[in-house]
Amino acid sequence: MQLQPYLRSHTRQPQFLGRMVLAILVVGLVLAYLVQAPAAVDNVIVLRESPEGYEQHHDQMRQFIAEREWWQLWWAIPRSMWLDIVPGPALLAALTGACWFAFAVQAGQPYRTGGIRWPLAAVAVVLGVLSIWPTLFAIYWQEYEWNLVLGNDVRQGLKFFILGVGLREELSKLLLFLPLVPWIIRRGSEREALLVAACVGLGFAMEENIGKFSQGQDTSARFLTANFFHMAATGLCGLALCRAIWNPRQRLGEAIAIVLLVIFVHGMYDALLVLPDLRLYSMGAFILFVLLSYQFFHELRTWWEAPGETISLTATFLASVAIVIAATLVYLSSLVGLQLAAKSVIAPAVSLGAMVYMFLREMPESIIDV
Repeated sequence: MQLQPYLRSHTRQPQFLGRMVLAILVVGLVLAYLVQAPAAVDNVIVLRESPEGYEQHHDQMRQFIAEREWWQLWWAIPRSMWLDIVPGPALLAALTGACWFAFAVQAGQPYRTGGIRWPLAAVAVVLGVLSIWPTLFAIYWQEYEWNLVLGNDVRQGLKFFILGVGLREELSKLLLFLPLVPWIIRRGSEREALLVAACVGLGFAMEENIGKFSQGQDTSARFLTANFFHMAATGLCGLALCRAIWNPRQRLGEAIAIVLLVIFVHGMYDALLVLPDLRLYSMGAFILFVLLSYQFFHELRTWWEAPGETISLTATFLASVAIVIAATLVYLSSLVGLQLAAKSVIAPAVSLGAMVYMFLREMPESIIDV
């Protein structure tokens, strides 16, 4: 049996893909059972004691904020990011990030004309990690200068998530995407614009997830969807920006509208998941995630060139989703036990399932027709 023809044939068969996904999930479930915590008192994640110098450094940062020493605060943030790193969440973020990076590069068909250049995509991931830097600065600045804090009031909560979270995160990611824009503009590849920008979003999501887990927050409900949500959001914004540069007369207004819409969608997505008064409408977050995924895959389909690679993009995508779910289940089980870990994973896994449907429906290697 020749391996290449076998893979080209089988990785496009629904039965083979189904067995592959099931096998990955079963392995994850078995590992989760083997490493589960003996007993979980509650759903609070405690990862480690604060490293040496952690409290002193954050006290110094609070002093900079109180005295409006913004320049000193700016240069203090990288050390804060370093002190927040915990090995467990970092390894989980690296594994899931590697899965999505592999998908992004393959989707860009690097060996075809106009395909993505994978070194540029790798740099984009690094820049995405660094985009947390201006984001953290904006958090402190908005809180002090705009009094933008999360409150119990719905109006204040929406203001916090849209003008705060959505605005600062999307603009920070675009800011770190800008150094790569000249390389993309000269080549004129919309496919590369979409996927390199998506890799910036991926880097941001990886670092953000490490920080949230390291602070002991129960972020499992959003961890599974965060990577692709940021990839899709930044990818669409980055593509809109490049289109505006290529054709400013016809595309500038469209680019501004898309960026503003993504900021609004980002803010509403988080608000619907977090604000207690909006929990009844949390299904809206699911709908927003699905629509964002649909638009990303719709753009990606435009430039797909057949025939595809030996291993189908569908196989890479489904394996990535399954590995992300399995790895998250294993890690959470080691902290809070298998039962709580499974409960935490179910809801976001459903969202990922809808995203999978959109992919299978939209991409040329589709195995779903309706």
